[in-house]
Amino acid sequence: MNGLGLGSFSLNWPTISSFLSNSLITPYFTIVNILVGHILTLYVIILIGYYVLNVYNAQRFPIFSSNLFNSKGKEYDVSSIVNDKFEINLHSYEQQGLINFSVSSHSHMELAWLLLYPS
Repeated sequence: MNGLGLGSFSLNWPTISSFLSNSLITPYFTIVNILVGHILTLYVIILIGYYVLNVYNAQRFPIFSSNLFNSKGKEYDVSSIVNDKFEINLHSYEQQGLINFSVSSHSHMELAWLLLYPS
């Protein structure tokens, strides 16, 4: 997947209503509220964090990706830091470096923590 999808257009109903659980019984004001939230999150907050603020050196990584990255922006080699039992090898982890996420993954995780574990 490349780009932000600003120019994408679809007449496929599941694609149009993919951010709703069931769009046939959802009131209009709820649909608009969810849509505005998605637009603010995807096209305002993430773009400001990526292009303007460069949060966590985000410009080293793709803006939308589910992959893990090292500090140089290359894809993280997870198999090199775990053994056959999927236990972490701390010495290999220290050599490989910290794991980094893309801006979209990071913002979704932060939002989930804010919503699930309010202080």
